[in-house]
Amino acid sequence: MIDPCSEGNFISEILTQRLRLPRRFASLHISGVEASKSGVLKGMVNILIISRFPYRFTLDTEALVILRLSNYTPSQRIAPQTWSELNELDLADPKPSANSAIHILLGAEIYALIIRPGLMTRPDNRVVAQDTTVGWILTGRPTGSSSKVIIDENQGQMVKSKSVISMSCAIEDALSIQLQRFWEQEEVALPASALLTAADLFCEQQYQTTHLRDSDGRYIVRLPLKGHISELGASRTQAELLFINLERRLLKNLELRAAYANFMSDYLSLRRMELVHSNSSLNVPRVYRPHHGVFKETSTTTKLRVVFNGSHRTSTG
Repeated sequence: MIDPCSEGNFISEILTQRLRLPRRFASLHISGVEASKSGVLKGMVNILIISRFPYRFTLDTEALVILRLSNYTPSQRIAPQTWSELNELDLADPKPSANSAIHILLGAEIYALIIRPGLMTRPDNRVVAQDTTVGWILTGRPTGSSSKVIIDENQGQMVKSKSVISMSCAIEDALSIQLQRFWEQEEVALPASALLTAADLFCEQQYQTTHLRDSDGRYIVRLPLKGHISELGASRTQAELLFINLERRLLKNLELRAAYANFMSDYLSLRRMELVHSNSSLNVPRVYRPHHGVFKETSTTTKLRVVFNGSHRTSTG
């Protein structure tokens, strides 16, 4: 069966087992008319569609496995004498009126691929034949309708009740639906300011008042200070001692010394640091960060990694 209103392709569990198709897990929500849940998904398989007529159409696509596609069966037969032109058409289904179960349903995506120019209408306009790459397909209702006799309890009379079967299906990701429902239930309507602490508000203001963008497109933001810079205490003495120890180490390893010198030159050229002259005002607060290098000879990318120790203790701890 071809259903232009279906968002997916479907195959019955019976046919899947009969063809021994390997299946894989699929987590999807299938709904039909009035968003009602349609069937239980039992996985997904790949199917190969080949036309009955040689060299006309071949397609490899996916199909969702469900227990049963539909209880639809043709309610009326098309009498050959009422539409003799059918005998001259290559029908996709050689027995369109056969009372047999439906095991494969092809959706809108496949319908758009197989449709071809060519349309025939029966004289009473009840049935339309459409040409496709898999053969001519029939749409419509030949005569009458599917009905059954029931008793009207209010009037005590026998009436005919028409049976309508809809094959339209919509497919949604089951996990995304569950997550959406979860967040909708857990969502709390609070203003943004109520969720920010005093420190968060300070950082937000620091960004808005100090950030800028350089010529390379990078954003630069001034680091915020918690309290006054003088509270950090004296750090130069300890930094000098560590620097002297670093120089001694570099004198013993010329390869490490050359790599370290190249790193500092690049750091200076990138304006990530600047030279402090000896005649600069000593009244300006300063903090000295000791640094050292980690040299790994076995590394194939960066053998030297320079570490700036911002957590080193000062005179105030």
